[in-house]
Amino acid sequence: MRRKLTKREKKMLIALGIVALLGAVILFSVYKSSNKGTNPSNDKSKQKKEDKKKKTLTSHYSGGGGVHGSHGSSSGGGAISVTEFKKHRSMDDCWVLMNGEVYDITNFIHTYPEYKEDIVGFCGTFGFEAGFLKENPIYESIKKHSQKKGVIR
Repeated sequence: MRRKLTKREKKMLIALGIVALLGAVILFSVYKSSNKGTNPSNDKSKQKKEDKKKKTLTSHYSGGGGVHGSHGSSSGGGAISVTEFKKHRSMDDCWVLMNGEVYDITNFIHTYPEYKEDIVGFCGTFGFEAGFLKENPIYESIKKHSQKKGVIR
């Protein structure tokens, strides 16, 4: 046997429905604003840009060395202070942390200028792996065109 809802319970259900509706509207507006400017044509142009970057990297390695092969990662292994590491935060002097080791990737940026806008914000910071490398898994390419400086002490 079902009992009838009291007047208070009915008001509570209406209030709960309103709160749920407001929550849905807020979520929709947040989702919509976070996707603003993204439409299928933008996604395609972004994909083409990324494909071009990958193609450029692949073409540089298909020759098996040459001028680019001579830059390789050196055997730097000194201890580098956090203060020293943070000084190298420009496009012309860019140090990043990869797998616990510090690399000067300035040469990579100049060899592949299509990545400079994506990389320059990570120079001299600890976010390179989580930021740039997560979206662009080209660790070996970067390492090949960079100089190992050491490790953070």
